Amino acid sequence: MQTLSGRAKLGRFIALSIGLCLVSALGTRAIRTDWGRTAIKTVLVETREGYSLSADIYRPSSATAERPAPLVVLAHGGTTSKERMEHFAVELSRRGYVAISVDMYCHGFSEVLPDSKWTSSGRGMYDAVRFASGLSYVDKDRIALLGVSRGGKAVSESLVADNQEGRRVKAAFMIHADPIYKDAKGFIDVYGARAAGVIADKNDEFFFSEKKDDTGVYVNDANKYAQILTSPRDYIVNKSAQSFLNFGVDPAGLEARKGETVYSKPYEGGTGTRVIYVTNEVHQGAEFSPRVMRISMDFIQANVPAPKPLGAADQTFLWNYAFSLLGIVGLLLFLVGLVLYLAEETKLFAAAKLSSPELASASDAAGRLWFWGLQVLGLAGTILIIKTLNQVKLSAYWDSLFRNGNAVYYGLICLLGGSLGIVLSLLWYAFYGKRHGFELKATGIFASGKAIGLSALAALTGVLAVYLVLFATGYFLGTDYYMIQWGFVVFGAHRIPGILIALPLFVVGFTLMSISVNCFNFTDVFGTSKLANNLIVSAFQALPTLAVILYVFGSLILAGRNPMIGGLRSAATALAPFPPITFAMVFIARAIYQRTGNAYLGGFANGLLATVFVWGVSEIRMPEPGAFLAPKPVLIIPILLGFAVAAGSALYLRAAAKREL
Repeated sequence: MQTLSGRAKLGRFIALSIGLCLVSALGTRAIRTDWGRTAIKTVLVETREGYSLSADIYRPSSATAERPAPLVVLAHGGTTSKERMEHFAVELSRRGYVAISVDMYCHGFSEVLPDSKWTSSGRGMYDAVRFASGLSYVDKDRIALLGVSRGGKAVSESLVADNQEGRRVKAAFMIHADPIYKDAKGFIDVYGARAAGVIADKNDEFFFSEKKDDTGVYVNDANKYAQILTSPRDYIVNKSAQSFLNFGVDPAGLEARKGETVYSKPYEGGTGTRVIYVTNEVHQGAEFSPRVMRISMDFIQANVPAPKPLGAADQTFLWNYAFSLLGIVGLLLFLVGLVLYLAEETKLFAAAKLSSPELASASDAAGRLWFWGLQVLGLAGTILIIKTLNQVKLSAYWDSLFRNGNAVYYGLICLLGGSLGIVLSLLWYAFYGKRHGFELKATGIFASGKAIGLSALAALTGVLAVYLVLFATGYFLGTDYYMIQWGFVVFGAHRIPGILIALPLFVVGFTLMSISVNCFNFTDVFGTSKLANNLIVSAFQALPTLAVILYVFGSLILAGRNPMIGGLRSAATALAPFPPITFAMVFIARAIYQRTGNAYLGGFANGLLATVFVWGVSEIRMPEPGAFLAPKPVLIIPILLGFAVAAGSALYLRAAAKREL
């Protein structure tokens, strides 16, 4: 029987990965459009202030000029984009609502505004209300708002604007976000003669805890480091919740009001209602919890009745996530397959294939002791890096050059984590490896300049091809590959300068990581199966950030307190995307190294992909007009330290190469 050639196998692998992407795109399109019954249109609206606002409009076929439908405007959380609210838009449009999901200002394709302006008009949410009020198929007397996290704050800010413009909005729902209960003058009621509801999760890092010098007004970034005075599990008895349930008055001396209970009050021209639902969720639960979805649909249905009532438990959004996950896997497999094809089957990139390495033996007790000892040091050291970055407030850092807090924070974790990994690997080599026959020249670490250059070009080609597939399916099918906090979305050209500035942090960091986990750790410590070794090593690299997440949420769930690692309230939420991303990136680097003996190829591909992933969805910050914020030492020092470790490691390895030769 004739066996397939390497070229044919890789060709089939690439075809399979593209097939997965196509199945994902068709599946998500079917779910998002309710099998063709909902039309989805992306618009770029020019607001009355002259700003550009990007939004997706979900219009069910039942919404016409003759039978206008109620409207629900959706706002996402911080450092993400309108795609994060797809699951709510899907469920609402199935029920006959017109749903508009906005990119808040400074996010997605919407205009980037300085801090003094970007909270105006509900960060763009109320601009969407103004825009939608002119659509013939929207019932202007039945408008509701729904927001998650920072989007929940945008709901309240939108009502401040709505109070001045005739009260278009009839219902407001805030998920995992505090309602406004104070201003500079004291207690306030911005919700008035509307139905207003809140979902408060007991294990929330950001909200539902009273804080020292609490004003009840959200200030961007400041709340991340505020001293916490109460536990979120006690929110319902706090003055903020009690003031909300008592319609904006000082609750001191009043009878305590309860959760899950709807309270009403007559106003001139209508009746206002207030309700707080308390769930045993974490902050990210709004993204995937069927219970949160049930409560949300019930609230909207009760206060802005649906044209097509469905049971609140009748949900399809998890299928949308399943298809999205399939597409994410397909895109990552496509990247691996294409990069391997270029290195193994093309003349242009042939120099990027160095060898076909076998797992080195790690059978002696001393070698295993070194391995496990370095794993523990790597785990503890990475957690210390994260704590230190939190202490110096780099999780929310930005300046005129680095205008994306996530890019700085994530990039430094990659750079410093990769630097720690290479230092530990060199210590192993100096004190154990070279004394026990370990030869650096056999690992591919001394690749030629040509091989490294072609590796960079092959990695760039692979990542560009991934985004070509993404943009093509987005253009022709109107779909994306985004699930909860992970995946890929299209982005605008205005994000490219930031991508290029942050790129060295990620590329150097992931390349150091790839060299460490491959050149120094491609061993049989976990058995003779390469696949098993790849899976377990990848899992170990994801452990540090997973440990932080579990510690924070474990403390909240078991003790009702936030340990505030490094003084940061949102340590777990900030790191939530990391474990699966790190696992996937290390596995990609190991899979590529296994076939090519080239650690640079996977490192470059991961660094490129991670940079674009982070910058593709995150918030962009802008200084005030005329201001220039120079990078601070608190940022420059760790960047220089990471690059210095990379340069020092290269010099050490060059000297080691001369000794081996």
